[in-house]
Amino acid sequence: MASSSTPHPQVKPPRGRWIEPWYLAYGLLGAAVAGVAPMLLPLIVNTAGSATKVGLVMAAFNLAGITAPLWGNLADRRRIHRLLLAGGLALTGVALFLFSRHDSVGWWIVMAFLLSMGSAAASTVANLFIVEAHPEGEWDQRIGWLQTFYGGGQVLGLLIAAAVTATSSMQDYSLGLAIGAGLGSIAPRRMPTTSLRVETPSTSNPSTTSGVSSAGKTQPLSWPRRDPSSRRSATPTT
Repeated sequence: MASSSTPHPQVKPPRGRWIEPWYLAYGLLGAAVAGVAPMLLPLIVNTAGSATKVGLVMAAFNLAGITAPLWGNLADRRRIHRLLLAGGLALTGVALFLFSRHDSVGWWIVMAFLLSMGSAAASTVANLFIVEAHPEGEWDQRIGWLQTFYGGGQVLGLLIAAAVTATSSMQDYSLGLAIGAGLGSIAPRRMPTTSLRVETPSTSNPSTTSGVSSAGKTQPLSWPRRDPSSRRSATPTT
């Protein structure tokens, strides 16, 4: 005899449930990387170099984005999410500050690459803090708010860049980078406090959903591993 289950009434989440203090750090990253850097890096290179050098520097800046899968894999294997987030933010701030210290295209390319690489590491791990620490039903709201903070930071960074470019002075450009670097250096002070742990599936019932444990124990969360038996060919043997 089939038993009918009564659905649980939906409870309205408390205000601010989807927002965590460390989102501010991600917003400051947006100010430095998506606001200050794209505006001031080309202006500095073009003023002290040429349009060709601008293309090379910005190519390096965007090329570093391909390192994102590396940071995600490293965070998953070594369980160093907070270290990678703090390190990525710090690297972004340092590279942004040092960018205008020399008038060499090689220096600019290296600093632009490091700046964007730090941003890629921080952005990747920031999203992992949501998808690995919260149920799937909360991902949309939490990621939406995280990107809202990033967008707000981007607007702040663009306003800073607009303010320092009014006089077309290299000193003002460098000042803008220093402000962006300062925002990036503040960001690591706001680290996530969420524990990346998930409940261990019950071993007595293979059909138990992942994340539910009869013993109520927890273990560090990692990406699902494929069962070797599932790799067998689905074609029936004759």
